[in-house]
Amino acid sequence: KNHQSTKGGFNISTDEIKRMLNFEQHFRMPLWFVSKEGPDTWFWISGLKVAEVGVRRSNQKGEEFLFIDNKHCYEVKSRDDLAQLYTSSFG
Repeated sequence: KNHQSTKGGFNISTDEIKRMLNFEQHFRMPLWFVSKEGPDTWFWISGLKVAEVGVRRSNQKGEEFLFIDNKHCYEVKSRDDLAQLYTSSFG
């Protein structure tokens, strides 16, 4: 799903986060959010970490979302980075 990227981070709606956390709890399957920045840089963050570090904000329509700063994410630029993400999360 596309999320609104801003410089240095990205936004995720609180409704989507609630659905994701319910899914994780029900199926005991970890979910990740991924944001692309530039042609070959990806920022990965687990759903549980989103709920922990996200900064609550709202837009002009009153819709709530969490801003996720990229500093809380795993930065993936190569296959080696992806392997490191896997081993640090699942290994």
